Amino acid sequence: MISKRIEANRHSGEIGYTIFLTSRPHGLYSKQSMVGGLKTVEVKKGHEAEFERLFAELRSEMRAHEPGCILYSLLKSRTKPGAYIVHEQYQNQAALDAHQKSEHGARYFPQMRAVIAKIDVEYFDGVVD
Repeated sequence: MISKRIEANRHSGEIGYTIFLTSRPHGLYSKQSMVGGLKTVEVKKGHEAEFERLFAELRSEMRAHEPGCILYSLLKSRTKPGAYIVHEQYQNQAALDAHQKSEHGARYFPQMRAVIAKIDVEYFDGVVD
């Protein structure tokens, strides 16, 4: 069975579509596909704006240099000051590895860690899209 999926181009901001053709039933991933991560972050008091700025700058670099990154978003708690969730998705493990070893990551990760009080990280394998 061939399934088709049409998605807007998320990385360049351009209007356009990509068609994905797969030989698997729609929605099921193979072992070589998507990897996602959730990071629960507590930022040091008074450093929230700096953390958000650094995240936005890093994400801009990622959009320019990491075509394998599907999503890299920052969510801020409505009830707990300084609490965030980073949600990230990559096309595959190789794309995540490239992110972790990137030049822009080498610049931004230490700056971000300097304003983080606590971080919990967990990665997940894609099952259903």
